[in-house]
Amino acid sequence: LVHELAHALADQHFNLQKFVEKSGEDDDAATARGAVVEGQASWVMTEYMLKQAGRSLKESPELARGPADAVAEAAKAFPVFGAAPLYLQETLLFPYTRGLPFQQAVLDKLGRDGFAEVFRRPPVSSQQIVHPELYFQKVVPSKPSLRAAALPKGYKKILEGTLGELDHQILLRQFIGAEEANKLAPRWRGSRYALWESAPKDRTVLYYVVEWEREADAASYFAHYRTIGGKKWKRLEASKDQPEEVAGVGDDGRFQWTLKGKVFTSVEGLP
Repeated sequence: LVHELAHALADQHFNLQKFVEKSGEDDDAATARGAVVEGQASWVMTEYMLKQAGRSLKESPELARGPADAVAEAAKAFPVFGAAPLYLQETLLFPYTRGLPFQQAVLDKLGRDGFAEVFRRPPVSSQQIVHPELYFQKVVPSKPSLRAAALPKGYKKILEGTLGELDHQILLRQFIGAEEANKLAPRWRGSRYALWESAPKDRTVLYYVVEWEREADAASYFAHYRTIGGKKWKRLEASKDQPEEVAGVGDDGRFQWTLKGKVFTSVEGLP
């Protein structure tokens, strides 16, 4: 009840629906704004519960991680949730598990003004939620350019947006391992994608680009993505395999992965 009342109070001042919608087509920014909404309500709820035991997040900010982690573990006990793909599990829990510690970090720095500040100047990426120091430093994602679509007639763009540190952390964790995901994902700097669909709707082409902090990070991700392709597809036949380009055929059609400096680009599902 306290959690929902916190939502109601925030909505009176900042209109939560419009707040989230202002992210537009920036998926990662929408994720960050969702973490603001749920993280703040979770903070108020947790503070209320702790006060029943004579404690407070204000005096013991380290307690901000505990309730969120407990919620994540408890959720896995439900059969449907526990059997869901890792991406669904992580993105559904992210606003709570990461939003609460983010709100705590803002309150530690700004005090009570932090409640309004996250709505007046919302975080712009999941990376800022995971690393609050980047929120205060105003580190914004880069905007790597997607290559022009070279597709036969009959294809149309059906979706485009952004992917954040969270998305790449989950991808690496699922196919490579948690240790490498925790090491590489924080070096994400920006990513975009676009989906194109053929007129009969029997084929979808994915254009995807991601920029990393250093060229070495991009090279590491390029190597990992070759492993990812081999795990997510039953068929992967490379007709071209060079240090900075791999091309061939997978389950969804032709693909091309390229590395140029700090930027990795993928096109998958080509006819």
